[in-house]
Amino acid sequence: MENNNQFQNDNQKWLDMMPNYSQMNPNAFRVGFGKRLGAALIDALIILIILVIGMALTGIISEFSYIDFNTLATDPQEMKDFNDLIFKRFIPLQLVIGFVYYLLELFVAASPGKLILGLKIGNQNKTNASFMSLFIRFISKHIDFVTTSLFIVTAIELFSVLNSLLGIIVFVGCFFVFGEKKQALHDMIAKTAVYHKEDLEHEKNIQ
Repeated sequence: MENNNQFQNDNQKWLDMMPNYSQMNPNAFRVGFGKRLGAALIDALIILIILVIGMALTGIISEFSYIDFNTLATDPQEMKDFNDLIFKRFIPLQLVIGFVYYLLELFVAASPGKLILGLKIGNQNKTNASFMSLFIRFISKHIDFVTTSLFIVTAIELFSVLNSLLGIIVFVGCFFVFGEKKQALHDMIAKTAVYHKEDLEHEKNIQ
């Protein structure tokens, strides 16, 4: 009996020394800067291809060919035509394509670039993110859609300045991923993080 108790005590000591994987820090599963940058570059390439196709279909590419860039600075009418093409045609098209493209993150918790690399957005506690969390993240990350649209519609310079300022904040916030928590600023605001898809699926299966 005494030997049995000693065996159980020794066994418990060994168990106590083993790491508790059920309580592993979820930060260890989060995807860092490298793969997130790779997904962003894939997204940028896809958007560029769609934008070029959109410019061809809407005639914007051919209209650019009529602009005489040599006289742009000295010809008021040429400058007006160029500004109209940029602010009334090109930028709105770019905004619509970007907005619709990244809306996918609200419904499947990943952009096409993330899907290609097997990544998915989840909560910071390694659970599947709710629609509201994804929406907050979307607004925090793509606030430039709002400010740029307001500037185009109202032509108020304040929105242009605000867009530049917020763009810098979002850009710098992306480098927060280098931190221990592996969260960009928009992730911190929405309390989300990026994981490999199979890690979130595994978490879903065991709940």
